[in-house]
Amino acid sequence: MLNVALKRFVWNGVLAERGEPRVPRLLTDFVAVAVYLIAIMAAMHFVYGEPITAIAATSGAAAFIVGYSAQTTLGELFAGISLNASGKVKKGDFIQIDDVYGTVHDVDWRSVTIYHYFTESLVVFPNSVLATKRFRNYMHPGEGMRGTFKMSVEFTAPPNLVRRIIVDALMECPMLRKEPPPFVFIGGPSQFGIDYEVGYCFPGYMDWFDAQDQAMSAVWTALRRHGMRPGVNHHYVGAGGAFDEQGWPARHAAARVAEMPAAIAAMALFDGLDAELVATLTAGASCRDYSPPETVLGRDADSGSLYLIGSGGVDLVATDDAGQEYVAAELGVGAVFGAPLGVGGSLPVRARCRAYGEVYEIPAAAIDAAIAAEPALKSRLAALADERVHVYDGRLKAHAYELRRRQRERDKAAIVSGIASRLGSVFKSGVLGGAAAKRRRALLLDAAMAATALVAFADGEIEPAERQEVIATLHELELLRRAGEEEGIQRFDAYAAKLEADLAAGAAEALASVARLKGDAHAARLVVDICVAISAADGEIEEAEEARIAEIRGALGLAAEAESAAA
Repeated sequence: MLNVALKRFVWNGVLAERGEPRVPRLLTDFVAVAVYLIAIMAAMHFVYGEPITAIAATSGAAAFIVGYSAQTTLGELFAGISLNASGKVKKGDFIQIDDVYGTVHDVDWRSVTIYHYFTESLVVFPNSVLATKRFRNYMHPGEGMRGTFKMSVEFTAPPNLVRRIIVDALMECPMLRKEPPPFVFIGGPSQFGIDYEVGYCFPGYMDWFDAQDQAMSAVWTALRRHGMRPGVNHHYVGAGGAFDEQGWPARHAAARVAEMPAAIAAMALFDGLDAELVATLTAGASCRDYSPPETVLGRDADSGSLYLIGSGGVDLVATDDAGQEYVAAELGVGAVFGAPLGVGGSLPVRARCRAYGEVYEIPAAAIDAAIAAEPALKSRLAALADERVHVYDGRLKAHAYELRRRQRERDKAAIVSGIASRLGSVFKSGVLGGAAAKRRRALLLDAAMAATALVAFADGEIEPAERQEVIATLHELELLRRAGEEEGIQRFDAYAAKLEADLAAGAAEALASVARLKGDAHAARLVVDICVAISAADGEIEEAEEARIAEIRGALGLAAEAESAAA
């Protein structure tokens, strides 16, 4: 009974998080064995009259034999106890052992299991490996994630310039955090060049590999642009032309520019231009290759040139009122951008390379000459610029929607992490506080199910898949586990059926049930939080759901909060 009670109320109860036990199996199994041993010794002493000392001595001899026969297993056991006692590793931590990165899936009496994202597999390490080997826990002491890598640059590159170039390149990476900013340490000379250690921060461990790829690509591109070569053993790889970083674009630029007439002729924007005008456009053109996330054209550029994508892809990046960047348009091969279309001109948009490729630059003088010879070209550019503005507006709305969706997900995560203890305080009072507390518990369950049904039915129907999603969220919130799963689901289905039969009457009855909690501020806010978690379950944002939550706030007497949320 004691083991069952521990499992029910402690391991899967107060010490559980989001319905998952957070205590390692090693500890729960150890406690279970200890409980059984104490029970056996008590039975032997009080039932059979055996002295405790004799039982302990017999147990000690048996333990010595078992321990000698299972030294390796016991070593893993005590290594696991040491790891759990120190708190250096726990379930959910993101750690690195040798070349294996992943989250801790489980910690038991023999081993630590890591979920390896790269191979989508479980990697098992004996506890003794973590107890005797060096490993890295990226979740301690804080939750922030930081990546690092080392590199060497040739002696001829000024170290302070190298550091500035690397930091500026990393600040342009959209996946990396700007605060705290990237850093570069100058490690000193080595046999091949000057060593540097580069560090950067990113949102979470799910972005680990993508952030590393983007950071490495940005640094390589930036150093290449400045003609700086990596520090390597030139005796083995050769010198001169083998590392002539400026020579590669120069050798290929002429060939790429020669292909421009065909590319221009295939574009609707330049449809109808004769060969002479095409020659005018390509006369002073140039070609350059770009690597992501390099900036192709800045916001403040005023050259007046027009840019044509020959290969790869370019994103037009804008900034919202809060200073957050978002992709306003995605351009592919054959698309154009530049000051005549708002980029680098009147609109706060910059062009950023999305996929490696070449971009042609047609100078402003050539564009002006072509417009003078073919006035229709000016109207086409204006029409394309207006079309881009509409695209920008649509992307801005999508960006705002995405920010709201992410905020809802963060709200749900915060609610889920804190709601279990708040529900526990309410339902514990139902056991200790007598009839009044039991009535409060029943009112809370009824109001929560009524409010949940209102939010789920906000779009006019509750499909089977949506119902299962709602029930899964209620399980995640631990409401059904604490209040009774069968009773909770029955009440939810009853309110949903009334809403489906008569929406107005069903909504009025549900709001009346919700209003019975008016005056109980703690329970009222708990119901609102449950509704927010339900509305964010599918990651979508619906105005009808927000309107229902506002009605529920009003019925609970939280009008001020409803007005604040609406604002």
